[in-house]
Amino acid sequence: MYADYVCIYFRYLNARVIDRRLQIALVTLRDWYAKWGIAVHPQKSTAVLFAIGGRRRRKYGNASDLTFQRGIIPWQREVTYLGVTLNSRVNWAAHIHRVLDRGRKMFGTLYPMIVGRGRLDASLKVRIYKTVLRPAITFASAVWASASPTHIRKLEAFQSQALRSALN
Repeated sequence: MYADYVCIYFRYLNARVIDRRLQIALVTLRDWYAKWGIAVHPQKSTAVLFAIGGRRRRKYGNASDLTFQRGIIPWQREVTYLGVTLNSRVNWAAHIHRVLDRGRKMFGTLYPMIVGRGRLDASLKVRIYKTVLRPAITFASAVWASASPTHIRKLEAFQSQALRSALN
């Protein structure tokens, strides 16, 4: 049996305390997985230190190595968790960039059907937009709704462009 998407979260001002607590949690988790026969691959795991606000962020080169089942869990600046890209600065730029890329690819695939001089009615084109494109670019929007206005404007510009292309 395999376990997907396990998240261990600690909040503390001192990064060393977080390191220690994470390592203790990993030992506990390792024992629980062994008891229930669940396999985990440390090479597929990632650790991210989130720093919100003006606090100084720790340099990743100085971070303690987290070990799990004879493997080292690397510290990264970014991770994708349940389809949402989280970065250490929690500014949502990477997630919105990825969502826009996905939306542009989908729009490119649907372009001949939506924009082409076909016989699709405008209401059907809007329905295609609402059922295919909009869910792809607004996925998990409740989580990243606090993104900066600059990033939100990028999404709004794409939505506006897609709808104008479909209706003109």
